[in-house]
Formats: sequence, C-alpha cells, structure tokens
Amino acid sequence: MGRVWGCFAVIAVLAAACTSGLNPRQERAWDDFHACRSVAPTARIVELQKNGMLRYQADGPEIGPMEACMKERGRWSRNLEPQRPEPTFPSNEQEADFEWLKEHKLKAQAPSVSARVAEAHPSPAVSPPVWERGYEWTYRWESPRGQGTFVWSVDREQIVDDVAYYVVKIGEGRKAYLRKTDLAFYMDTVGEQVELRYIPPRVLYAWPLLPGKAWENTSTRETPGDRQTSVLVEACQAGAQESVAVPAGTFSAYRVTCRSLRTGTINFESWYSPEVKHYVRERTRLAYGIRERELIAFKLGSP
Repeated sequence: MGRVWGCFAVIAVLAAACTSGLNPRQERAWDDFHACRSVAPTARIVELQKNGMLRYQADGPEIGPMEACMKERGRWSRNLEPQRPEPTFPSNEQEADFEWLKEHKLKAQAPSVSARVAEAHPSPAVSPPVWERGYEWTYRWESPRGQGTFVWSVDREQIVDDVAYYVVKIGEGRKAYLRKTDLAFYMDTVGEQVELRYIPPRVLYAWPLLPGKAWENTSTRETPGDRQTSVLVEACQAGAQESVAVPAGTFSAYRVTCRSLRTGTINFESWYSPEVKHYVRERTRLAYGIRERELIAFKLGSP
C-alpha cells in the first residue's frame, strides 16, 4: 500500500503555553496524535502549525484506525490524496514552524522500537531476563524526601487482560506489575488500590538491548487516587556497556536514558546488568526532585 496523507483541524484549548515551546493548541494536537499512534505505529507528523493544524503521513491500512481514534478524542479528519508530494508552505512563518518541528520532534519519531546500532566497539546483544519466584534485589534510595532501603522480590506471575506479568513485592505493601516479555512497567498497587498505571505499559528496556538502540514511549499515565491523567511522550536510548561500582559490587552495565520529547529533560536513567538481571543503579525525575537507587545485595535462586 502507498502512503496516505491526512490533516486534522485542532480545537483551541484555553491554557498557558507549555515550556516545551509548543502553544496550547499544538500541545493538545501533539498529545492526541501520540495517543493514537498505538493503532497506527507508522504515522508521522509532517507539519504542526501554530494554529494547531496537524499534517501527518501513515501507511494506508492504518489510516482508518487513526481517523477513528482521533474522532474519539473529539477531532474531525479528512484524507488527502495518496503519495502527495512534500508539502509547500505559503508563508515564512509556517516554514519556520516546520523546520523547528523537524529539528526537535521528528527525529525522535522512529518506529516504537528501532535499532540504531553503534558500529564502533560492538557489544553483545542482551536478551530479556527470565525471572523466577524468590529472586531478590536490595536497594538503598535517596531523594529530597529522605533515604532508606527496600527489597524488590519476585512474588509470582499473573495474567491481566490476557497478558503475562511478573508481580514484584517492593517493600511493605507495594507491588509492581512488569510485563513478562520485556519488563515494561504496567502499574503499582498499594494494598488493593492502583496507585500508578501506564496504558500501554511504559517500555524502559527494548530487547535485545545493545548500544545505540533507540525507542519511543507514548503512554497515558494514570494516578487514580488523584483522579489525574497525563500523556507521557519520551525517547529512550541504550548506551555502551560501562563498569559501574555500587555497594553490591562492580558490574558491567548498559546505561539507558529516557528524555521527555516536550522539554528534553532526562526522566529516567538506569544501568542494567545482565549478570544481576536487573538495574544496579537508577535515577528517576519525580515532581519533588531526583530519586536515586543503588544495589546493595541480590539473590538469584529459589526461596
């Protein structure tokens, strides 16, 4: 099938401009487009004007699901002719917008998992780990809210909506659900209540993991207790193996970095060790500041 072009007229929203450089209309269009890419992975933004007009390109079979998704989010759409030439711009202002978008956004819109492998100093590709009940990792943590230690232990496997997850106990009363196939983070629960959830699950590692590999996350972040949702759009990349010294020892680890596509800020850094089958160091940006974790001890075996 050829490519199909589409165009969306975006409804104005009354909000202050975001620090990403996009105005409120662009922000709303950007969030809706990326939320709908779950049904149209090949969709690419070609133009995003200041008035919120969004032009995209996608494979023909995906145009119908893309349109339906956008309509559900309160937007109308129409298709333009297939295999349309590159768009022309009637004003210098629009052309400047397009150049800004290409520089800051389009380069991060590779397929959800696309390998760009560094040729120099190749490292072996790492497959996703297989966890077993009883595996444990003990970490110390520090943040502006304090410091302490906790144990991360594999409790069981569970099927949720036909998908297999590892259920992991974290400290007292908290459990995390990570997709078995790739360790994508689905949700945190405290007791029987969901505290945090990503739909679809947030992919923190793209397997096989190897230096230079890049991928993109577009997920809806839900905090049911606060009755709040937001759209996470970030670009992640795996770096070369590094020697990392932590209290549990010195390990060869792959550094993974995830940046916000809106602000360029690093949201998440992790040093994954194939030997440990988990991260040995992690930094996460939270609303109240940076939280750091380091491995103190680990046990890979039956309880």
